[in-house]
This record gives sequence, structure tokens and C-alpha cells, in this order.
Amino acid sequence: DFVQEARNIDRFKNHFQDNPGVRIPQVYWDFCSSKVVTMEYIDGIGIADVEKIEKAGLDRKEIARKGAEITLKQIFEYGFFHGDPHPGNLFVLEDNVIAPMDFGLVGNLDRELRNSLAQLMSGFVHKNIDRIVRVLYNMGVINSKLDEGALKLDISELIERYYQLEIRHVNVNQIMEDVTRLVTKYKIKLPKNLFLMTKAMSLMESIARQLDPKFNMVKVSKPYVQSFMIKRWSPKNIAEEVSLCIEDVLDLVETSPRTIKRILQQIKRGRLGFNLHHEELSRFIHMLDKASNRISFSLIIAALIIASSVLVNFGKGPLLFGIPAIGLIGYLIAAIMGLWLVIAILRSGRL
Repeated sequence: DFVQEARNIDRFKNHFQDNPGVRIPQVYWDFCSSKVVTMEYIDGIGIADVEKIEKAGLDRKEIARKGAEITLKQIFEYGFFHGDPHPGNLFVLEDNVIAPMDFGLVGNLDRELRNSLAQLMSGFVHKNIDRIVRVLYNMGVINSKLDEGALKLDISELIERYYQLEIRHVNVNQIMEDVTRLVTKYKIKLPKNLFLMTKAMSLMESIARQLDPKFNMVKVSKPYVQSFMIKRWSPKNIAEEVSLCIEDVLDLVETSPRTIKRILQQIKRGRLGFNLHHEELSRFIHMLDKASNRISFSLIIAALIIASSVLVNFGKGPLLFGIPAIGLIGYLIAAIMGLWLVIAILRSGRL
């Protein structure tokens, strides 16, 4: 929907209207529809074309820094960012001005997700593994069945791997790869926008390193991350959080009497039912059923042996090798059934 893309462009333009280092194209709404977006023509150099950038007398290091700062501002200040800042979507103009293009794929970090992100960062900075795991549980992105001890150990090893390194040796792409491996290993279902955020930062770091081999994304990110985490505990943010909590409590107080009344009415009418599900109960029932079948099987074998013994002792009926044939057949059937039961028990690994 190109109307939505045009709205995205206007939103970015509003965010960067006072930033002379960024050029967001003007949208011509009179010529836009769901199938067409018409915007200002931008004539620039592709940000990955280092040779042309140098020929134009532009500053590669400043462009690298500006590109990273634009991405970081979008993520940590506005919570609304370009989700695909690859080299084909970024152009460089005169005076090292950067012009992003193609605003179809964008990411949005809402209040709850940004708060979770701040807590995760705080956990990494202070090496608080318990806080990190607790936040992941609160986000609902990890399964309660996973090995929590193993997860904490892997997170601790990941933090220690980078904690003692100097900033200039830290590579954001490598961090993202390590985090992705951890996410895959424990089947952590991170929100789509967090993946978009890491993708955007990784792409921007790769572009910046092409322009400036000594560029360090972590160093440039540090003030933005610090400001982001400080805002998390600012009086304004705390007041907003308290206000939201009070609204939730008032809503609970308002709706609880009606909810309780409905439950009591259901109990009075005998219509209240409970569905219980236990993860291990079905396995227990299956094992109990198997044990019952084996006992029944054993009783049948025992009955066959007793009946055959009685027939052999009476010596009645046709004989086979001097033994009553019916009794002999009973012994044979009991032997086959007994052998089959023993094999089944041995194969199950439970004697």
C-alpha cells in the first residue's frame, strides 16, 4: 500500500525536519494512490560507491558517522526506524547530506517493547543474568520448559566474551550473530521489530565500515543507548508508567464485581466447568494402560498354563507324544505369548 509508504515518508520528514544532515524526499499527495507514490526526485551518489564519493570531495568518515547516527536516532529517540537501510536505499548529496529512500519496510518500537529493551540492555551492562531471563519471561518469548540453567550460563558466557574487550575491538555484526545463535538454540521468539532493529544496525555498521574501516558502531551508539536508558527512569516516564498502572487498577476494580457476579451465576446454574490439562498426564495414562495390558496378558498366560496342566493331569482327549493334544496346544500358546511379552518388556527398556 503506497499510501502507507507515503505516510511513513512524511513521518520521517517530520522527525528530521530540523536536521540539515538528512534529506527526506517531499511527497506529492495529489499524485499518490494505493498503487502509486510520487515523491521529490533525489539526485545523489550511492552510499556504497566509495570511488564516486571521493571524487566528489565528500568526507567518507563523516558520512559513515552520520549514517550510523541517523539509524540510532530513529531507533532510540523516535522508536520508528527504516527497516531496510541497505546501500541501494541510501544516497549521499552535497555537504555529506544523507538521503534515505524506500520507506515501505519500517519498524516500530512501542512503549512496552522499548521498556523491555531498556531492561535487557541494563541487564547486559550490569551483567545481571537473572534480570535478562526475567524480562524474556515477561515478554513471553521463551518456553517455560527450556533449561533455564543452561540459558543463564550461555548468556553469562556471551556477556563475558565482550565485557573485557576495548570498544574498538567490539563488532556489532559479531554480537548480532552470537545473539541470533542463542535465540535459535533456545527457540526464543523475539518480536519482529526487534529483529528488524538488529538488521538495520548491522546493515548500517557494514556500510559505515566500507566508508571508514576504523569506524566503531559501539562507540557511536554509546551516548544514544545511555540516553535511552536514562529516559527509562526519568520522572516523566515514571509518572506515565504510574499513571498507566493506576488506570489498569481502576479498570480491574470496575470490572471485577461484574466478572465475579457472572461466575457466581454460572455456579448457581450448574454451568461452570473446568478444563484441566497436565503435560505429563497423557504420558502417565499411556504407561498405566500399557501396564494394565501386560498384567491382563500375564493373567491369560497363567490361565492357559493352569488349564493345560489340568487337562494333562486328567489325560483325556486325543494324545500327541503320549500327552493330551489340547493341553499341549495350550502350553504352546502360553509359551508363545510369554515369549512375546518378555521381548516387549526388554525392548521397552523397563524390566
